[in-house]
Amino acid sequence: MMACGESKGQESPSSTNETASPASQAEPISIFGTVQQPLEGTPITLTQFENNAQVATFDLALDANGHFAHSVSLDKPTVFQLNVQNVQRILLVLHDEDIEITVDGQNPGAPWSTEGSSDTDYLEAIFALNSEKQRAEGQLNEEFMTARNAGDQQTMIDIQNRAMALQANLSTSMVELMKERGVSLAALQGVQFVDERANIDFLTTFSQEMAAALPNDPMTQAWVERIQIIKATSVGGLAPDLKYTTPTGESLALSELRGNYVLIDFWASWCKPCRAENPNVVAAYEAYKDQGFTVLGVSLDQDGNKWVRAIEDDRLVWNHISDLKGWRSDAAATYAVTSIPANYLVDPEGKIIATELRGAALHRKLQEVFSEDKG
Repeated sequence: MMACGESKGQESPSSTNETASPASQAEPISIFGTVQQPLEGTPITLTQFENNAQVATFDLALDANGHFAHSVSLDKPTVFQLNVQNVQRILLVLHDEDIEITVDGQNPGAPWSTEGSSDTDYLEAIFALNSEKQRAEGQLNEEFMTARNAGDQQTMIDIQNRAMALQANLSTSMVELMKERGVSLAALQGVQFVDERANIDFLTTFSQEMAAALPNDPMTQAWVERIQIIKATSVGGLAPDLKYTTPTGESLALSELRGNYVLIDFWASWCKPCRAENPNVVAAYEAYKDQGFTVLGVSLDQDGNKWVRAIEDDRLVWNHISDLKGWRSDAAATYAVTSIPANYLVDPEGKIIATELRGAALHRKLQEVFSEDKG
């Protein structure tokens, strides 16, 4: 309803077909538990991941009472997924504590419980916060569809504002949880629900603590690098230059637009929230284009024809660039963009002065900017 983004959330890491068991000198820990109502003849597997790639898979046997047990030696915090007969998939973060798991083997919606692993408990607290938000968001989606079918624009706007408030509340709750529980590999699941730019000071400090605690973990290293990019592309920073191909096949750089206030607008033809926001950007452009304001559309499309058609259909008469790599866009990586629409307002000297300006917020900021310039 609000944005298009890369697939994120409490899904399992991606996997490969390799199953090499890593060596470790640490004392073994026990992973044990009970499957209630197990399905006969269906396997239970425990998969170990390293940097989102599968490195080992263990088949677990159930006894007559549905009990299973396994031991593993780990010299650092490690992500696992317990696949219970393809019905339940439970993400775990394990290191030096035993863990007991109780899970229903037949009902994919049934809750499970764990005891013993503080990192996994941290992970479950993160997922619980997000699940609460998702339940409320599901209700809002139903209300939004009803309002849209009735053509009730004001109610649709009100629901969108409530959805934004839900996301903001989740972000605040997640930051409080991270402050309380501290650094952990589990925290990397929580940071994805945090408004990164609004909490950049906290996340900068937290990322430094994560780097010190887990200096050799590839996922931690990648996240630390991301926070550095976000800090560099936050308000007050100099906007990194972008130079890509226009719809006519020419090259255009952001730096060529210096001297104007430029809205760097990340979008895509396939992104419904982006297309819904486009009329608002068009209105802002028409209102301020003669006062030194312009837009640079940066598309996350892959199909050039659909990109051009959307530009024409939405009457986006400003400059556009793209490398047509979709979510693999180098421009998106440069600005740490993981959901769209996303935008950055840059002043005539190339400094970022605002981000995430949508709806009325875009018009308020432009009015403020050009009122100050006249003053």
